[in-house]
Amino acid sequence: MLTTPIPGGVAHCVGSTLAVSKDQPGSYLLAVVKGDTQCQKGGGNIGRMPDNCTPNGNTKCLTDAQVKILSDWIDAGVPK
Repeated sequence: MLTTPIPGGVAHCVGSTLAVSKDQPGSYLLAVVKGDTQCQKGGGNIGRMPDNCTPNGNTKCLTDAQVKILSDWIDAGVPK
């Protein structure tokens, strides 16, 4: 499901793809963990992941090292 566009019937981001093999800018998952919550397609936005995190809040955001793991995974070629 990460490699297919978000289907219709979902509240936000219809048509955005969460993980696009070897395409960081096209991978919406990477954008939302970095804090870019505007949908690439389909309008609207979602909170920063995970779970509307904030650097000093109850839900911590991913560390730079964790975001790099996602980036490296995308660069290596996300399996379909």
